[in-house]
Amino acid sequence: MPIFNSFWQAGFEGADFVTRQGHALSMDDITGHGSRHLEDYRALSLFNIATVRESVGWRLADKSGGYDFSAVAAKMVSAKEHGVQICWTICHYGWPDDIDFFSDEFVTRFARLCGALAAFLRPWYQEPPVYSPINEISFTAWGIAVGLFPASLGQDMDGMQIKRQLVRAAIAACDAIWAADPRARMLHCDPIVHLISPDNDPTVEQETEALRTAQFQAWDMLAGRLEPELGGPSTLSGSDWGQLLPRQPMDDGKQPAPRLASW
Repeated sequence: MPIFNSFWQAGFEGADFVTRQGHALSMDDITGHGSRHLEDYRALSLFNIATVRESVGWRLADKSGGYDFSAVAAKMVSAKEHGVQICWTICHYGWPDDIDFFSDEFVTRFARLCGALAAFLRPWYQEPPVYSPINEISFTAWGIAVGLFPASLGQDMDGMQIKRQLVRAAIAACDAIWAADPRARMLHCDPIVHLISPDNDPTVEQETEALRTAQFQAWDMLAGRLEPELGGPSTLSGSDWGQLLPRQPMDDGKQPAPRLASW
């Protein structure tokens, strides 16, 4: 059974973070999609697009005293009317202001939200729902490291420590979602690029390869292939995390090691 209702998908910008200048953003409101999703979904039918990615927004939904899923429910109503499948991103670069990014509460509180969301959405879905707990772990880690997304970074903090915390939260979120709805599928997204060395200098080649492979670290952590102590599953066979897919041979005839394809 296909995971997605259409090969081509629409994505609506839903980042919800506080800028380094202290401005709280909700791109869903800024673009107007938050109030025009019915029209936007109707327009997709002209292109035979039946799958969209939407953002819940941890910072927006996690209110003091409870959760506000009213925007989620409104989009589900519009999606049902036009036969659109929504794949939900939950943390899209933002989190509540009263949470320390490196605290244990960051993990546990996010997991509670995800479990509550999955329980709320379960009756809406006849087919397995698709969730992206944390959008673009590698990009988010970079954004935190350079100050794009504010977090309390100590002088000894590095990108790997940021990735580890995001992976911990994502894994805990997956467990909470599956506890609420065992049908759920997980979609872990990150931008990837291919890097090649500009010359044949062995040192430059080694540095380039290190940069190229670093972009797979978050996926490998999620799968338990790298730093399994974070909680990633130790085996992939038959799991919902993904599958090992052989990559095509390179021009020089060398066969790279398989990589994890996650969803």
